[in-house]
Amino acid sequence: MAHRFDACPAGFTLDLAETARSLGLGERHGRNSPIARSLGRIVQFDLAAHGEDGTLAVRRLVPPINRRHVRRLPPSAQAEHDAWVRSRLSEPPLAAARRNARRTAVLLYGLGDGRPEVEHALGAAGFNPAVARDAAVWAWEELNSVPEGNVKIA
Repeated sequence: MAHRFDACPAGFTLDLAETARSLGLGERHGRNSPIARSLGRIVQFDLAAHGEDGTLAVRRLVPPINRRHVRRLPPSAQAEHDAWVRSRLSEPPLAAARRNARRTAVLLYGLGDGRPEVEHALGAAGFNPAVARDAAVWAWEELNSVPEGNVKIA
């Protein structure tokens, strides 16, 4: 799903039969099929939520999982999880907030907002005022200094 979201950030249609086959869950359909139970677990663990229109809203960023659950993973997945946690812990404290604010600022400018509106919207969204100002200034400068579509969020 993460790969599909990278390719289609606005959302996509998930072919359940194809997804089930690619995950080795067989081709059974229905409420008690392995794919339905797997999607149910994603919702149970608050990694997704059912929409009123039959959609499934899925988290793009997942918090670290409990160590007890990590121990149940295969060794390769445990190593990958540990590397991910180490990379997150080595980031400066505001790095994630700064990155998220910058992404949001780029989106807001893309919607036609001006610099004061972007900074205000970031503050209203809960970003620290200094982070909001930095993101608004950074995104404005980036968008005005590179060819369209080539902004890299750092």
